[in-house]
Amino acid sequence: MALIAVLLLGAVYEVGDGKTYAGLTDVPWETLAPQDEVRVHARAAPYAAKWLMARPGVIVRGVPDGSGALPVVTGLDAATRSGQTIVNPDRTLVMVDADDVVLENLHFRRAHQGDPFTLGNGAAGVFAGGVTAVDAVGGARVTVRGCIIEDFEKGLYVATDDAVIEGNVFRSNRAGGNLELEGARPVVRFNALLVPVDPDAENVRDNSSGAVIAYNFISGGNRVIDIEGIGAPPAPEFTRTRVFGNVLIKSEPAGNFAVIHFDTQAGGRTLELHSNTIVARRTVTRVVNFGLKAGLRMKLVNNVVRGPSNGTLVLADGNSPVEYGGNWLQTGRILTQTSVGFTDLGGNIDGDSPGFRDESADDFRLAKGAAVIDKAIALPVGLDVPVFEFRTPAGSAPRGDDLKPDIGAFEETPAVVTPDGGAGPGQAGLVGWRVCAAAPGPAWVLVVLLLIRRRRVS
Repeated sequence: MALIAVLLLGAVYEVGDGKTYAGLTDVPWETLAPQDEVRVHARAAPYAAKWLMARPGVIVRGVPDGSGALPVVTGLDAATRSGQTIVNPDRTLVMVDADDVVLENLHFRRAHQGDPFTLGNGAAGVFAGGVTAVDAVGGARVTVRGCIIEDFEKGLYVATDDAVIEGNVFRSNRAGGNLELEGARPVVRFNALLVPVDPDAENVRDNSSGAVIAYNFISGGNRVIDIEGIGAPPAPEFTRTRVFGNVLIKSEPAGNFAVIHFDTQAGGRTLELHSNTIVARRTVTRVVNFGLKAGLRMKLVNNVVRGPSNGTLVLADGNSPVEYGGNWLQTGRILTQTSVGFTDLGGNIDGDSPGFRDESADDFRLAKGAAVIDKAIALPVGLDVPVFEFRTPAGSAPRGDDLKPDIGAFEETPAVVTPDGGAGPGQAGLVGWRVCAAAPGPAWVLVVLLLIRRRRVS
C-alpha cells in the first residue's frame, strides 16, 4: 500500500547578473500567479528597486552568494517598476497588498528621509519620515523570513492578519524603530531586534489584536515593547497578548524607564509575560508600566528579571492587578511604587546572579549549577508551554524538557531533536523543530512525493 502526494509548483523567475531578468524592476509582478517564485541572486551591486506585490501566493526568495551573503535591496536611488503605482510611494520599498506573499532571505539596506527614488511613471521622488523596507498593508498571511532589515527610518510595518515575522535581523533602524504591528494574530518569532539608532524609538510597537511575540532577542529602545492596541481590529484575540521565551534587554540611553508599556484603547486585556529573560542595564528600570484604562491585567510567571545591583528595579507600576510566581528576581527589587495589586502564586526567588553562561557577551543560556535550574513553577492554565529557544544570530533551537523546567528563556537540559517542517499540537504554529516522538509507523506505510518540476521563465 502506498500513499502518493502530488505537489504542484509554479514558475521560477531568475533575477541577477546573467539571469533572465537583470533587475527586480524587470519582473512582471502584475501577472505572477500563485506559487510563482522570484529568485533573487546575490551580486556585487545592490538592487536599487521598489515594487508592488498585489498578486497572491507569490514567493520572493534571495539566493546567497558563495560566502553566504544575501542579495542587497537598497532604497538609495531606487527605481519603481515602470507602470506600477504604489500608494504613498515615499513610505516603503516593497508594498504588499495580497494574500500569502513570502519575502525570504533578502538584505534590505537603507532608505532615509530625503533619499531620492524614481516613481513608476519616471518622475523623481524623495522618501519621507517613517520609510520602511516593507509595508504589508493588505491581504493576509504575509511572511517575512530570514531577512536583514537595516538602516531604515522604520524597519517593517505589518498591518495584515495572520502575519509571520520570523528569523530576521533588524539593525541600525532609526526613529520609527524596528517593527510596527497592526491587524490580528501576528506571530513574531526567532528574530534579533537590535538597538534602534534613535534612543526615543520604540523597538517593537504592537497595535494588533492577539500578538504572539516569542523566542526573540529584543534589545534597547525607548521601550523594548510598546503594546498600545491603537486601532486594533475587534478580533476575539484582542483579550490576550502573549510575550514568552524572549530575551528582553533594557539599556542606556533610553528616555523611558519601562521595558514594556502595556496600554490599550479598550480594557479587558491580559498580558501573558512568562518564561522570558529580562535584563535591565540602566540604573532605574520598570519592567512593565500599565496605562490607565480599566480591565488590564498581567500574568508574570517564570521570568528571570535581572537588574543592576546598585539600581532601582520595579516590577510594575500603574493600577492593574498582577499574578506573579516562579520568577527569579534581582535582590532589592521593588514590586510597585504605585497601586498595582500583586497576587503571589509562589515560587519567586530573590538572588544576585541567575547563572548565565557569559552575560558580558549576551549569552544568557544557563551555566551548570545556575540558580534558576529546575525552579520554574507549573504554568497557569492557558499559557503556552515554551518549546523553543532563541539562537543567535536569528534562529531557534528546541527547548529541552527534563520534566523540571528552568526559569527564563533557556533550559539547561539540551533537547533531543529532529528537523521537522511542521508544528506539533499546541505549538501555536511555531514551525521548524519538533522534539523526537514515538518511532515511525509500520514499514508497509510508504510515502512517495512526486514533484512536478517548476518551469523556468525565459
